[in-house]
Amino acid sequence: MSHDEQQFLDRARATLDASVESLEPLSLQRLRGMRRQALQATVVAPALSGAWFFPAGAMGSVLLLSLMFALWQPVIDMPLSLADMELLAATDNLDLYENIEFYQWLPTVEPDSDVPAGA
Repeated sequence: MSHDEQQFLDRARATLDASVESLEPLSLQRLRGMRRQALQATVVAPALSGAWFFPAGAMGSVLLLSLMFALWQPVIDMPLSLADMELLAATDNLDLYENIEFYQWLPTVEPDSDVPAGA
């Protein structure tokens, strides 16, 4: 605090003290009572203050949203036919699936030629 600020505070304090001395005793008593109530209210207020609700609520919201996005997966409803289930359950003829591209290409070739049909 600078020297000028200290001088200002000292003058303000002296002026206020002088104005209090000129008040009536009943007014002084009422002012002291109100001051006491105000001081007691400020002591109790921080303990009951809800200042921590906002950060806690924000953190909870961020956590909830991140969990929703992390755990949310689209549900693909794809019914399986009996034939599909039999293919999945079968363990034989796995060699067929290793060359599946060839078997998909085979019907497009004309029987007596190496050129695909329609070309």
